[in-house]
Amino acid sequence: RFTKIYDGTLQKEIVKSFGPDHEVFAEEENDKWPEVKNIWGIDPISGTSTFLAGLPHYAIAVSHMIDGVVNFAVIYDPAVDELFTAWLGEGAYKNGEKIKVSEKNDILPRVILNLSSVNTPLKNEIYQAVIDSGCNFYKNRNSYGLNYCHVATGQYDGIVTSTKDVFPELAGSLI
Repeated sequence: RFTKIYDGTLQKEIVKSFGPDHEVFAEEENDKWPEVKNIWGIDPISGTSTFLAGLPHYAIAVSHMIDGVVNFAVIYDPAVDELFTAWLGEGAYKNGEKIKVSEKNDILPRVILNLSSVNTPLKNEIYQAVIDSGCNFYKNRNSYGLNYCHVATGQYDGIVTSTKDVFPELAGSLI
């Protein structure tokens, strides 16, 4: 059973049980977007470097898209046993409790700045724009998907990312 979980066979079997037009698009194995109505975006370890370093706040991120629109998302942080879920048009939840973004307007925004480790002119421009804005910004190694969840709970007011890692972005964008 472990081998089926590790190589993704079990996840594919579960997704295929919904019908023949359901496909898995997973970070570890796909480089081409499937041409089907129902796509399941799966990142089995979002925040891989954090996980490998033995640090908390890596995650499992899953999203279901219908015709390219994220309809359902789940992000799980096993380090603190927090499960974030969202259905399109129905709000977001943390461990079953409804969550919402911060409504603070009287202080400088608290922004998470997650930029890829690759130095590019665009990354440097983004970094400088955040610094020039005067907001309070924080950099961390957390899963990008979890950082979106922390914005959704009001812990932070925004997130700026620069990454090619679409999988946690898909789930995080809905939450």
